[in-house]
Amino acid sequence: LVREALLLSKPLGEEEEAAVNIKVDEVDWEGPKPWGGCLGQSFGGFCLMTYLSQVPNPPKICLFTGGIAPILSPLKDVYTQLWKRVQKRTKLYYEMYPGDVALVKKIVQRLLHEPAPLPAGGSLTARRFLQIGLGYLGSSPSSFAALHKLLSSAFVVAAADPSQVTSLEDIGKLQFHRSFLKSMEMDQSFDDAPIYYWMHESIYADGDTNAPTQW
Repeated sequence: LVREALLLSKPLGEEEEAAVNIKVDEVDWEGPKPWGGCLGQSFGGFCLMTYLSQVPNPPKICLFTGGIAPILSPLKDVYTQLWKRVQKRTKLYYEMYPGDVALVKKIVQRLLHEPAPLPAGGSLTARRFLQIGLGYLGSSPSSFAALHKLLSSAFVVAAADPSQVTSLEDIGKLQFHRSFLKSMEMDQSFDDAPIYYWMHESIYADGDTNAPTQW
């Protein structure tokens, strides 16, 4: 696939490709000449680093646009730092939208009362709902606004005004808007890439092969 991609790219920039080839070929390589190139993005970055650490004849050029593995760092340390970042971003979000604190609690209470069926199948549970922060609490300037817009569209006000539902006995009166459920479904497309969710954690299992990731 890499070789085919390079062949297709030649008409788009033959001069640039030739210049890169000359510079790389001038290097005094030991063993067979390197071939082609690779691009590593996100999970692909981890795969590319593993590939480079094992193959005797590496690609000529390797580009990383994301997914740099934490070399020799235990998985616990990686997620400890991630959790600190999540806490920081969550605090910043609620400082920007303080009214969403009560709204998120109400959504969770409603889902604990009864999970909501999703348009294409499956269910939205409270635990699954709380996972949306994975994408919306990122560094994008518009991510906070997008999350606030999503939460604001959660309930059908005509069915029951969320601000008027104050007791757990009445929480079942709240109805989720179909657009909200559809957005949740699209933002968590677990069924589109099931292998990613099975194998993702193993890319952090660096070093001690006897230490489980405990995912």
